[in-house]
Amino acid sequence: MKKHSITVAENLESHYPSMPKNDIKERQKKLLELTRTSCEDKLNDEYLLLCEKLINKMTRKKRTVERA
Repeated sequence: MKKHSITVAENLESHYPSMPKNDIKERQKKLLELTRTSCEDKLNDEYLLLCEKLINKMTRKKRTVERA
């Protein structure tokens, strides 16, 4: 059998091109605003802190934010 020479990272790159850091920061800001409003209306401060922590973690992993 012939093996494929493309790696997973290369495959992802072709489907999800890199996003500039400014765009990632903009998306992070929007996500934080949306979750802050939702948590204040429907949940509590603990959920807000958890959501903020997860969003901030996602922004360090570019691929995740690009798909959000």
